[in-house]
Amino acid sequence: MQKNISMLFLTTAILIIGGCTLTKTDNQTTNPTPQNNRQEIITLYECEQTYNDQTEKHNCKDLILEKLDYIGAFYGHDCSDTENCQALQEGYDWASENEIKDEKDCPNYSYDFQSGCQFFVEDENYTNVTDTDFSDQEQKAEQIVRNLETVKNWLKQFSNPDGTSPITGGKPMIEVDRNEYNTITFHLYESTKERNITFDWYDVDMETLTVTNMMLDEVN
Repeated sequence: MQKNISMLFLTTAILIIGGCTLTKTDNQTTNPTPQNNRQEIITLYECEQTYNDQTEKHNCKDLILEKLDYIGAFYGHDCSDTENCQALQEGYDWASENEIKDEKDCPNYSYDFQSGCQFFVEDENYTNVTDTDFSDQEQKAEQIVRNLETVKNWLKQFSNPDGTSPITGGKPMIEVDRNEYNTITFHLYESTKERNITFDWYDVDMETLTVTNMMLDEVN
């Protein structure tokens, strides 16, 4: 009986000592993490402007990018990795917030930031074109295409009074495929009862008024 009582006291003492030790160890592992001194920086271009040291700048960017996983196209513009996409987005958003109208006003915080700003200006210029402007541009561009020697010769094949081909009965079609970024693309094809037969595609640059065909050769 006395032996059992001694063992009970010994076991209780070990548990108490062990409990104190575990509690002390647990307290050591729950020390608060120091505050990040870059917490107020939330954009990549702020990292570019704040730090001259390349290591500090890189670490700053890593903290911003660690929560991002966006890789792909940016408003139709390719970007190669997460940082590029994020920098493009920052430049685009900055230009939108500051209502930038001219690419010359885009700051060179970084190449991708400036590119994002420029993309915004391009997109704004495109969306601000009215339907009337589009119609006038497309009519002008179509006339340029119709005046091409290759197109004139193609149209001569449709010599029937109703404008169809005496051989196939098909009709010549000149349609706008797309109109964007000062370039109007036309699809020229012959429409028959059975199928459509493509003749060529033409891109008209409305700034230079030059025309390139499907093979990217300039034509006159």
